[in-house]
Amino acid sequence: MPISNPDRQPQYGLRAWLPVLLHARLPRVSRGGHGKRVRKHPGVTAARTPAQETKANGVYFSSASDPFQPVPEVLDIVYHILQELFARGIGVAFLTKGVIPERHMLLLQENAALVRAQIGLITLDDTLLRTFEPHAASASVRVEQMKRLTESGIKTQLRIDPILPAVTDEERTFEELCGTAVDAGVSDIAASVLFLRPVVTRRLLQASAASAAVTRCLGAFSNPQRIAIHAERSSVTALPLQERERIFHRLENIAAGHELTVKRCACKNPDIASGTCSIAGEWRRKRATTEATLFD
Repeated sequence: MPISNPDRQPQYGLRAWLPVLLHARLPRVSRGGHGKRVRKHPGVTAARTPAQETKANGVYFSSASDPFQPVPEVLDIVYHILQELFARGIGVAFLTKGVIPERHMLLLQENAALVRAQIGLITLDDTLLRTFEPHAASASVRVEQMKRLTESGIKTQLRIDPILPAVTDEERTFEELCGTAVDAGVSDIAASVLFLRPVVTRRLLQASAASAAVTRCLGAFSNPQRIAIHAERSSVTALPLQERERIFHRLENIAAGHELTVKRCACKNPDIASGTCSIAGEWRRKRATTEATLFD
């Protein structure tokens, strides 16, 4: 793959293809049957019986890189990774704002018990989505995906993240989103309020030539506070604690009227939240007998 460099000379780095490594290094688990299942590789020890299961139970696709980006090479790799993990009885958790291709959707549905999904949606207004999330799926596509996932028995959450101050933090938007979640069969919402870093501010200012919505959003940060988030040596510019509390309470009150549970993202709001927003999935703990080492 190309590697950027200050001299703009073409350079290439060699990367191992992850699905091949997973196939070679992870023990394959047969579906059904009660005998001992063992597969040996260098650096890997794996043995399972009905009374003994390995610790591994789920893999999380980091939200820093949407697994369903509209890039054929990315989609192909993600599909093969899903195949390898499901073949070994390993669960998958993901967050997406993209279009889930049909072959991926069918694979997820076929392995529903091993899937935990979050669909990101901040508004049903496609004009605002094109401004703030220009390469993501439309609102209608994301809602339909939520329905298909829940109807397949996949534990699915709506993720309202980021809530845009002065743009999508009003009662009307929250009512629409909560009603949509209920109609889609969703019972949990995860949420967080927008915070700023310099690169985020620059991109917002470039969005649709700094539309009125962007101007209102950035104007809400006239009296910000600096907070440390749950990332290594990371701090961000956030709304004052009291204002974030008001936004969360507004959402939580409306959600309660729809019998929905709201989980605040504690990673991004450590000063007013705790616990988990389930972004990495929630899995039944298994008794560990051995651990698999993927790479020597």
